[in-house]
Amino acid sequence: LTGEGQLDRSSADGKICFEVAALAQPVPTYAIVGRSTLTMEQARESGLAGVYSIVDDLGMSTDEAIAAAYQALTRLAEYAMEDLCLRRICV
Repeated sequence: LTGEGQLDRSSADGKICFEVAALAQPVPTYAIVGRSTLTMEQARESGLAGVYSIVDDLGMSTDEAIAAAYQALTRLAEYAMEDLCLRRICV
């Protein structure tokens, strides 16, 4: 797991989460972010196995995400770990 405030089309140029994903290969890397405008296809092309977004996945506004960042990040990390565990069992 890695994190970033926002992922967008320009993120692949220098954002640490993509560097982590490249270094972690062949281990899949998932990003937990505040907001993402990337499609899953774009995220995967950039080396990420998946993206969890506070704004998109939890339905929060940017202001709500900032105000409740700890709780939102904790919830997304739990979702991510559940997904990873389920995928390992199913594979």
